[in-house]
Amino acid sequence: MWQDFGEVNSTNTTAYAASKDFDGKPKVFTALSQKQGRGRIGRKWVSLKGNLFFSQLFYLDVPISYLVFISSVSIAESVKALAPKLEVSIKWPNDVLVKGGKISGILIETGESNTVIVGIGVNLVSAPKADNILYKVADLRSMGCDISREQFLQTYLRHFNSNLAICKKDGFLPLRQKWMSYAAGIDKEILINQGAKQQKGIFKGIDEQGYLLLKQGDKITNIAVGDIFLKD
Repeated sequence: MWQDFGEVNSTNTTAYAASKDFDGKPKVFTALSQKQGRGRIGRKWVSLKGNLFFSQLFYLDVPISYLVFISSVSIAESVKALAPKLEVSIKWPNDVLVKGGKISGILIETGESNTVIVGIGVNLVSAPKADNILYKVADLRSMGCDISREQFLQTYLRHFNSNLAICKKDGFLPLRQKWMSYAAGIDKEILINQGAKQQKGIFKGIDEQGYLLLKQGDKITNIAVGDIFLKD
């Protein structure tokens, strides 16, 4: 089920309200604009008109930690399906980059009745411009790729359902392999910001739980959370 709105506070908030009386059928909520779009770690998601904002609501029967990888791989696959010539990569754990610029954000939250909510924003027609943006951002139209909200969402949902089914059947390993094929910065030096702590090292991919593998000398450390910065 796909329900489209004009303006909402956020599609995740709309999905959460719907989770209180969830009937078990997966649902998708989209909006033309959001007044209070949210990103990870309490950050604001700038919701520019013409871009895609949506939230999925469903029962989860794979580990919730899989979802950032299922969603990011599905966004990357959608871009490649709709614009095969574009250079697409994923910056750990879930930032999809096109030509090095971030085009999407993912926020995963739990709802009522044992549901999960996957909120996604995709810069289809424009990218925000502000001094306090953490990473370089991009949009698909400026790269010559004119895709409608409906076209991108339909493509994404097809890939998402396929990747979710793969995880249900075979676990995380096949998805890990897909994610690694898009990984940005493999075998290159990265900086990881963990609040008051920063670390540098060589990015060696992800482990069987999705943790980042950071090589420092002869030691490899598993990193669960942090903002990573790639060298140009």
